[in-house]
Amino acid sequence: MIPFKTRRKRSRSEGERTWPDYERCLAGAPASKEGDGPDRSMADFFWSRLSAQRGWGIEETANKLLEVSPKAQERARLRDEGYAFITAQNAAAAATRGRQTGGG
Repeated sequence: MIPFKTRRKRSRSEGERTWPDYERCLAGAPASKEGDGPDRSMADFFWSRLSAQRGWGIEETANKLLEVSPKAQERARLRDEGYAFITAQNAAAAATRGRQTGGG
């Protein structure tokens, strides 16, 4: 007898983690206070929160944010290396609070 093997697609939680789409986060961000485009800080925060919800750590998220976010890159050029890390840290805390309260 030949054993029957089922083929099952791996769910995202079982497979590789994926990074959120930064451009979608930027497109969905509210307008900046100046009214000259999206609020990039909010986009960075939302992107970082999604990353935390997908299982990425704070340092991983901060490093990737420096790759995908022009604002994070600009802040790093201005010697504000803490921007990406603090954004990732705050977003991870918000994601954790969301899980604890059933939101998120």
